[in-house]
Amino acid sequence: MSAAQKIVLKNPQKLQEFYSNIHEKKIYSYVIFEISEDGTIVVDDEDYKSYADFFEKFVEISRGKKDCVYAMVDVEARRGTKKLVFILYCDEQTARRSSIEHFPLFSEMKKIFPSADLQLAAMQYRDIKEDKIKSRLNF
Repeated sequence: MSAAQKIVLKNPQKLQEFYSNIHEKKIYSYVIFEISEDGTIVVDDEDYKSYADFFEKFVEISRGKKDCVYAMVDVEARRGTKKLVFILYCDEQTARRSSIEHFPLFSEMKKIFPSADLQLAAMQYRDIKEDKIKSRLNF
């Protein structure tokens, strides 16, 4: 995809579906997904596991990718208190190459989830470790 092209989501309803399945129905605690060149949301993984398990899976899926990876994850900030976190992850090299395509798209998707407790664009795994996320959530 050329740097001038803008990705347009073909199936934005999937984002609402993710939100509902995590935040309302509690079917999953996380979903990891990508946006294909044609704008289709493609699910890499969804499950109901701990943040540590999510982080391990996220690293496994995103490591070495030539594109950005997204996630929505429920974080237990305090016992019994869950917070929804929306993540865009691109390693530094990918971010330089893909920022024109993915960061405006991330901004657009953030508008769909104003109720997300944290919306984060990260370029290093340490930025999405559980302790960092909880710190950003002020817990």
